[in-house]
Amino acid sequence: MNPNILDKDNILACSKALQNAEIIYQDFSNISPKPKDFVDIDPPYQPINKYFIYKIYKAWLYRGRSG
Repeated sequence: MNPNILDKDNILACSKALQNAEIIYQDFSNISPKPKDFVDIDPPYQPINKYFIYKIYKAWLYRGRSG
């Protein structure tokens, strides 16, 4: 297991940092960021074949969901 996942101090620091954050999930074409806004754009992934996503998910499960 990844020991950083259960790092209490880090979790509390992240919680404090996000107290006044507004998190919005939407299509990138609908956003209007302002100066100093943080925008994370995660592109869609096209699977190599119809079983690719299942294989990656299954591997992730067997690794203990830690990365």
